[in-house]
Amino acid sequence: MVKVSVIIPVYNVEKYLRQCLDSVVNQTLKDIEIICIDDASPDNCPRILDEYGQKDTRMRVFHLTKNQKQGHGRNLGLSEAGGKYVYFLDADDCIKPDTMKTLYEAAERESLDGVFFDSEEVYETERLRKIYEGTAVSQRTGIYPSGVVDGQKLAQTFIENHEWSVLVQRQFWRRQYLLENEITYPEGAEHEDQFFTMASSLMAKRVRYLRAQLLIRRFREQSVVTSDPAPKNFHGYLVNAWSLLSFVRKNHISGEPAETMIRDLFRSMKRLYPVFRDEEDTDAWFKDSHLEQIYSFYHYAIETDEWQQELDRRLFQPLTEYRSIVIYGAGRVGKSVFKRLFNIDMIPERFLVTCREGNPELLFGAEVEELSDYRPKPDEIIVVAMASGMHEEVSGLLREKKLTHYLYAKDKLTGPIINN
Repeated sequence: MVKVSVIIPVYNVEKYLRQCLDSVVNQTLKDIEIICIDDASPDNCPRILDEYGQKDTRMRVFHLTKNQKQGHGRNLGLSEAGGKYVYFLDADDCIKPDTMKTLYEAAERESLDGVFFDSEEVYETERLRKIYEGTAVSQRTGIYPSGVVDGQKLAQTFIENHEWSVLVQRQFWRRQYLLENEITYPEGAEHEDQFFTMASSLMAKRVRYLRAQLLIRRFREQSVVTSDPAPKNFHGYLVNAWSLLSFVRKNHISGEPAETMIRDLFRSMKRLYPVFRDEEDTDAWFKDSHLEQIYSFYHYAIETDEWQQELDRRLFQPLTEYRSIVIYGAGRVGKSVFKRLFNIDMIPERFLVTCREGNPELLFGAEVEELSDYRPKPDEIIVVAMASGMHEEVSGLLREKKLTHYLYAKDKLTGPIINN
């Protein structure tokens, strides 16, 4: 068994391919294999791959007869891999000389399922630099656990620090862990790294984050990330969302990270839906009848949702006068109001409760705070979202503290209840 299998799908990147391959064959960790999948590339990539394969016996090249997208290439590489660990690299990126050595030694030292790390960026245009520099795709700056944690805890910390990223090029996985949990990439769709990163993070028992820039990530025009929205992007998110929902149910996964990931996928779908809706030939996208049924249901749901949004915008219009919203109540009614406000881009900042006992620390990514600890921000409003039988008691507590608030029950918003 070799120590690491480096898997590189290749398509139409002859300008960058030699730099990528040089960075891999010159790794200080020599006991690696390099699996390259030529995805029917129309340029000079196939010849470059064969040239390198003839020089280095560690390299295996697979030439596909038709383009099947990156997810298929990565899955093929994973099925052919023999390394204890696998690393997925894009053919327009490259890695630093000690990258594989650093990651392998970290994984071995602490018996890890996976390692997360950071990257340096190369921007081919100033436009791209202005868009992406300083975001979660670069060096993370948040505070993270210094030791081994489970994948859900690390993912939640990434999310809380607003530094969550699905770049598989910044991840290093134990191959047997992926196989045992049947974690592969959705095929025939864009954004396949969304499902892979989310699923692998949610199932992992032992992972850690290395604050090290080991990848050199290239941002170029007309890549999947930098291109203008297109129907294929909505299709990709739909496939990934359904794949993740199925995976979460199958493995009985619950908790805040999974909820946040699924919600973010649906937010992306919602943003891209108008682009796809204008595409008339849906048969070209949904050749699988099951996926077509899912899309039909989504189409119905999103159109209904738009109608509901109009009702909610009118219902909650008085809250638009305030800079931030706090929901009093973390039960069924409070959760429902949060979701409805979230759906019309009026995202509540916090939940308030009378007593923290029995309540989670976070709900939908928002902090749950006890009333005794609450310090209102300027221009902030409280919405009491509880069963109407609790309104008098809770409103009394808020009036004692001279806190202006609204009462919500049964699609009615009463208030503002102003304290003299």
